[in-house]
Amino acid sequence: MARLSTSMQGVLYFLYVMLGNACVIGIVRHIGSHYHVFQIVFLFNLVALLCFLPWLIKGGTQKLKTTRMRMYSFRAVLEFVSFSSSFYALSLIPLPMHTALLFMTPIFGTVIAMLFLKEKGRMITFATIAAGFVGVLIITRPDFATFNIGILFALLAAAGFAGCGAVIKDLTATEPSDRVAFYMLSMTTLIALPFALTNWVTPRPEDTVWFIAIGLIAVTLQIAIAAAFARATFMTLLPLNFAQLVFVSIIAYLFYGEVIDEWTIVGSVVIIAATMANGYYASRSAREVMADAQAAESMS
Repeated sequence: MARLSTSMQGVLYFLYVMLGNACVIGIVRHIGSHYHVFQIVFLFNLVALLCFLPWLIKGGTQKLKTTRMRMYSFRAVLEFVSFSSSFYALSLIPLPMHTALLFMTPIFGTVIAMLFLKEKGRMITFATIAAGFVGVLIITRPDFATFNIGILFALLAAAGFAGCGAVIKDLTATEPSDRVAFYMLSMTTLIALPFALTNWVTPRPEDTVWFIAIGLIAVTLQIAIAAAFARATFMTLLPLNFAQLVFVSIIAYLFYGEVIDEWTIVGSVVIIAATMANGYYASRSAREVMADAQAAESMS
C-alpha cells in the first residue's frame, strides 16, 4: 500500500475491520445452533489468545507488569457480557438487524462519557442521543405483543462495547496496546471457562475450522483497527461503519436467505448520521479548546 495516501490506507484497513466483523457474525450464526454461546465466547478468545503466545515468549513476563489489574478485570467482564449478549442475539434476530442495532455503540459511548467520565453534554449531544433512539425504533418497530428479546440483548451488547471503549481509552493512556489486548483475551478466556464447561459440547471436526477462523480473524482485527486509526481521522472512518451492514446483508442473503428491509436501512442511516454529527461537533469543540489553550499560552 506504499503508493496509497496514508488516509486511504486507513480507510482500507477499516473496511477490512468491517468485513472481518461481518464474517465473524456470519460464522457465529452458522455454529450457534450447535453450541452454547458461552462455549463460543470461550473458544473465540482462546484461539486469539494462543496467537499472542509468541509475543509473550519473546518478551517474557516483563511485558505483563502493570498496576492496573482492577481496570483490566473490569474490561474483561464487560467483554464477556458484551460478546455473550451479541452472540446470543444472533440466534434470535436477523443478521442485518443485529448489525444495525450495534451501530448504537457510539451513542451509548456518549451517554457513558456523560454519566461516568463527567463530560459535559451540549444540545447537539442530547439531540444525537434522541436521534439514535429514534433510529432504534425505526429498525425494530416495536410490537410488544410479539417483542423479540434478541433486540434487548443486541442493545445490551452495544452498551457493553461502548463501556469497553471507554475502558480501553483509559487504559491506553498508560498501557501499551499489545498488553491491553493480551490481558483482554486472557482474562476474558478465564471468565468464560467455567460457563463454557457447564454447557460444553465436543466440537465437531468440521466446526473446529470455524472456531479457529473466528479466533484468527479476531487477532487480525486488533491489528487492523489500530492501523486504521493511526492513519485516518475518526470522522473519516466513522461513515464506513455502514459498510459492515452491507457485508452482513450480503452474507445473510447468500447463506441464510435473509433480506434486509427498508426500515433497517433507514434506521441505520439515522443512527450513523447522529453519530457523525456528534463526532463532528466533538472534534470541533476539541480543536477550539486546543486553540484557546495555545492562544493563552502565547499571551503569557
